[in-house]
Amino acid sequence: MSRQHIVLPAVVLTVGVLMNMLSRGLIETFAVFLLPLGEAFKADRAAITVIYSTYMLVYGLSAPLMGYLIDRIGVRVCYLLGLLLLGGGFWFAGSATELWHLYLLLGVACGAGAAALGMVPASMLASYWFDRRLPSAMSLLYASLGMGVLVFSPLSQWLIDTRGLHAAYRSLALAPLLLLPLILLLPWKTILSGESALRARRESAVRKGVKSALLRALREASFGSWPA
Repeated sequence: MSRQHIVLPAVVLTVGVLMNMLSRGLIETFAVFLLPLGEAFKADRAAITVIYSTYMLVYGLSAPLMGYLIDRIGVRVCYLLGLLLLGGGFWFAGSATELWHLYLLLGVACGAGAAALGMVPASMLASYWFDRRLPSAMSLLYASLGMGVLVFSPLSQWLIDTRGLHAAYRSLALAPLLLLPLILLLPWKTILSGESALRARRESAVRKGVKSALLRALREASFGSWPA
């Protein structure tokens, strides 16, 4: 096995894990910020939880859009956009003076940013480099969503206790912003070329006129196998 067949799959998994940890971990810190936000903005819990409701709505609506954007502009730009939206949302949340600012920053901006960083691009990249071990790769990617919560929730509580509410948001914003150079420097052309055997199978399937792959998969007893 060549070095490329070892290094590039590891890079793909590492990037997917990091992005998933950010997309889920940072947003789920909302539970930690709930009480401090209520005290800082003199608002009841119902008004504060609208932030999370807005995030969930935007996240759900943005996921299909991100799939379309990946097809149009590529994974690299999608990841950069997600890091900017998530990092910018948290950074400016540290300067928010009105509750509606947080609706826009943590709800709208971070909702779209989390969708751009989550499982949509990660699963696509994994399918380029994993065949028989695709279920194992996907399980690791899904596990990283919970890993992000385990990392960022206690970190958020420590930051709030030691630095205060607004400084905590700005500190957390550094995590996605510092990953921007990594995404810019990765060899995306090579990564997106995928493993040669998998690419050949996909091209062969296209030449044979495979259509309605999703509907065909739903009729199968199991999932994950590309038609030979």
